[in-house]
Amino acid sequence: MPRLLVGASSVSLTTSDAVVVAIHVVDGTLDLATPSPWWTRRQRRQALAAFAVLGATGAEGEVVTIPSEGLVRAPVIVGVGLGSLQLDSSGGDSERLRGVIGAAVRSQRGRVLVAVPAAHVCLPAIVDGSLLARGPSQPWRSRPPQRQVRVVAEPNAASQRLAREREAVCDAVALAQSWVDAPSNFLGPDEFRLAVMASAVGSPVSVHTVEGDDLLTLGLRAVHAVGRGSQRAPCLIRVDYDPPGSTYHLTLVGKGVVFDAGGISMKRTDGMWLMKADMAGAAAVVAATLAIAKLGLRVRVTAFAPTAENLPSGSALVPGTVVRTFSGRTVEVLDTDAEGRLLLADALALAAQECPDLLVDLATLTGSQRVALGPFTAGVMGDDAACSMVCDAAAVAGESMWRMPLDPRLRPRLDSGVADIANIGGAQGGMLIAGSFLRDFVPEGQLWAHIDMAGPAYHDDEPRGYLGRGATGFGVRTIVELAKVCSSS
Repeated sequence: MPRLLVGASSVSLTTSDAVVVAIHVVDGTLDLATPSPWWTRRQRRQALAAFAVLGATGAEGEVVTIPSEGLVRAPVIVGVGLGSLQLDSSGGDSERLRGVIGAAVRSQRGRVLVAVPAAHVCLPAIVDGSLLARGPSQPWRSRPPQRQVRVVAEPNAASQRLAREREAVCDAVALAQSWVDAPSNFLGPDEFRLAVMASAVGSPVSVHTVEGDDLLTLGLRAVHAVGRGSQRAPCLIRVDYDPPGSTYHLTLVGKGVVFDAGGISMKRTDGMWLMKADMAGAAAVVAATLAIAKLGLRVRVTAFAPTAENLPSGSALVPGTVVRTFSGRTVEVLDTDAEGRLLLADALALAAQECPDLLVDLATLTGSQRVALGPFTAGVMGDDAACSMVCDAAAVAGESMWRMPLDPRLRPRLDSGVADIANIGGAQGGMLIAGSFLRDFVPEGQLWAHIDMAGPAYHDDEPRGYLGRGATGFGVRTIVELAKVCSSS
């Protein structure tokens, strides 16, 4: 890909398939926010007249496309409305600005030049919106959509550093998206394991894996139990990044169910195809760790991705089974479709053995999360300090997360007559009950936060902002921001 930033003075010499400009209203009059110096007054009037003819109002996120008529070295000019957004401040506008820029870029194919001027403080949002809108690779299409994006900005050293950082993060988001979007027949546990190893080549990380019956030797009986109904063996993937001088240890755990049919407690067929996205937590923690390593952040990161396929068969886990987990605690499996918490129970206990400074897990864990918080906001549970760190990082990253309580009055619903704990505890408060289940496998004193991202991990509605249909890569940006904070601790 060519260099990301283009100086304003070079815009007239830059060839592209589309140029994105911003439209706003100044003193009641439609106007263009364009880099200076660029167009003459006559050229601005000509472009504005064309936008006005097509009904442009400057409303936030409104996209209007006009022929360029030779004004730029591109066939079309794409005007996107800013509404009340300001290009000289950040505040709470960053995520809205990402969406506005993303909507314009996503409307085009090929080489897109984003010519939206902004103060340095807004440049990250403009770069993010531009790059996130590219979307993941789609190798299963006969003609996958292609976008190459360049952004008009002062190409000084500070801007170039910032652009490289945002590019690394957005590339990690796209990597997570590509794994989650992969058709189930192309991405089983072993294929995911090999993909992670391939992505780590040349990176300052190490990857270790445990597969099949070797999980039993390690004591990961719950991970093995979830995957034993499939002909594709389960595995545990561990990614380590340990740079010289790091003093803080951040450990991540991501649920990696590559496909979830529910096991013997089989799901309804309506929408079951979407269960290929049940490994979004694993994809996020691995991709984020690779981005953290690429950025050279001075923080030790360990990512665990317990990975399995949950299918019904003669060898599958059956309801009523009692499984002894890595921690030694036993679980009565009342519902084999509550399998993600079994993977996390083993992985959390394993991860906590190293006593990290902060332990965070990400999982598409419950349908109750979508009921409680909708499709865009993840629920965060756990220790006060850990939840505050996660929610603060999410706010900076532009990912919507909301603190939810782990009410101790719900814990008795998980009591079992034959084991230490049952894996389900009723429909009411399902997200909180699942969090309470995980709490039992995190040692006392270990700082921990749990992120249930069942809703925002996959966008299955009409495209909006920088999001097309499909995986979102949710969580990657937050983890990177969290690692930045940890690296300075």
